[in-house]
Amino acid sequence: MLDRPHNAVRVLEIYRFGEPAAGAALGRLRGCVAVGLNSGSVRTARLLLRRPEPSDLGDVFRVHGDPATQRFNPAGPDPDVAASRTRLDEWLAHWAEHGFGYWTVVDARSEGSEGPVVLGFGGVRLEVATHPS
Repeated sequence: MLDRPHNAVRVLEIYRFGEPAAGAALGRLRGCVAVGLNSGSVRTARLLLRRPEPSDLGDVFRVHGDPATQRFNPAGPDPDVAASRTRLDEWLAHWAEHGFGYWTVVDARSEGSEGPVVLGFGGVRLEVATHPS
C-alpha cells in the first residue's frame, strides 16, 4: 500500500513523461520498486505486471475460460479459445492505440525458471459509452 496514494498518480504521470524528479519521488513511495510505463511493465518484489503478449493466449483462456474465476462476471467465462483470442487481441490493440491497458500479472519469482507463472490479468482500459438516443 502506498503511504500517499493521491501522490502516486502524479508521480506516474511525471515518470511517464520523463521528468528527472520522478525517480526521487518514486523512491519515496513505499512498495514501488520500479515503474516503467513507457516500457509497459511494473515490478515489485513479488509481481511483474507487463503488457500482454500473443503468447499469453493459453493463460488468457485458462483464467477467462474458467467458470470459477468468472463467477461474478455477468458475461460468464469465455466459451472457447477463439473468444479468449478475441479478448487478447482487444487488449493488444488497446495498448497499441493508447499506451496503457490490461496487464499480465506474473509471479516475479518464477522468472528464469521453466517459464513465467502467469497469475492473472488486470488493469484499466478506455471505453467510450454512448447513450442510446
